[in-house]
Amino acid sequence: LNPTSGQAKGMKHWNDTIEGIFDAAGLDYKFIVTDGPGSATVIAQDLDLDEFGTIVVVGGDGTLHEVIQGLFHRPDWRVARKVALAAIPTGSGNGFAASTGAWDVDTGAWVVLKNFSSPLDLVSIVQPSEAGEDEEASDSSWRRRFMFLSTTFGFMANLDLSTEHLRWMGSLRFVYGAIYEILRGGHTRARVAFVPRTKKRQVDWNTNGDADGDGEDSGSENSKGISCPLLDQIKQKDSKDLFAELPSPWKLVDFKDFQFFISSNVPSISLDDTVAPTVSVSSGTMALIMSQTNSRLDNFNIMLAIQNGHTNELLKLTYQEVVAFIIEPCCEDFQISLDGERFPNGRIFAELHRGLARCLCSPYL
Repeated sequence: LNPTSGQAKGMKHWNDTIEGIFDAAGLDYKFIVTDGPGSATVIAQDLDLDEFGTIVVVGGDGTLHEVIQGLFHRPDWRVARKVALAAIPTGSGNGFAASTGAWDVDTGAWVVLKNFSSPLDLVSIVQPSEAGEDEEASDSSWRRRFMFLSTTFGFMANLDLSTEHLRWMGSLRFVYGAIYEILRGGHTRARVAFVPRTKKRQVDWNTNGDADGDGEDSGSENSKGISCPLLDQIKQKDSKDLFAELPSPWKLVDFKDFQFFISSNVPSISLDDTVAPTVSVSSGTMALIMSQTNSRLDNFNIMLAIQNGHTNELLKLTYQEVVAFIIEPCCEDFQISLDGERFPNGRIFAELHRGLARCLCSPYL
């Protein structure tokens, strides 16, 4: 449990509701409280996997992001990937909870009790290490994070990251941020490329747990074995001419001025939206949602489409199902949000791994 997520009501929800439900159901569990940023990662790294089959996160998407980093940077990540992940929403956005049918604390606890397990797609987010972070960093030194929710820049990243000081408002801070961004009407310059989803069969970790053992590794020592074949096609990831040298099936987005850029691995990135109506937690694809500079009215309509699940129908949006993408910032005030948390600026590469993890979700989705 993260006691500071969202409006810091997690402990109250535990004492008033969740603990009683779990005890009445006879669940055998261990209760652990995080004590600051990065704590959930350390807990997941040190967890005795012989003792637990499920990790229930009482908190927000940031807490779950930390747990996933801890699990998949363990030497025994092949065992850790079989631990089911569940979310009881007490954070600000709670997109993963919404995507798994856990709409509030009560339904989140119900999802845990139903114990309906589903494959969960994860996405490798690969970025060159900075020399200041790694004394041995070089052109061939890369760091890897795992995305379960979304990567955004432009409008959506700004309304999230620029309102972090308003976490006490809960989800209302996103409304405030959206209104500000609509009125401001700025744009963000970047270059983007992607690999569209095709009918070609993907590697599926759910049916073949050792499926991805060959090829170059694009991550840390402890995540070796999770290769990225589409990213491995790009031999010079630090090349200044990267976007002119991309091999097939990579495609280049033909504009550089963005107001919206959302890559979503799940249908919802908050409790109040259906940003990617064509994907699920295990669909084997991400939704890439992009727009150029729009009028205030157009941006208002885009926000309504995000809320109502019509992003794939709106003419002002480019909606594409993809399995990999590249982002290169082209302006100084660039902000990247990874799973709702601030991520270092710089060129990033992403590739989806179908069914790499597992989660608990409502059986009625």
